[in-house]
Amino acid sequence: MQAAQSQLAVHAHNIANVSTEALSPGPDLVEDIVGLITAKTMYAANATAFAVLADTERHLLDVRA
Repeated sequence: MQAAQSQLAVHAHNIANVSTEALSPGPDLVEDIVGLITAKTMYAANATAFAVLADTERHLLDVRA
């Protein structure tokens, strides 16, 4: 989740500052938008995995009780 958050921060920064880097080639806007979508998907997948893990642990504790 931290990797997704870091990736999101980098791409968001690049998009926010795209107009300030007019003299240098700067980052590719399309690549940064795809990076934002990828980071969002990574974060959602990790959150789902944590939810499934918590649910599985709860069921295992119910079985053992």
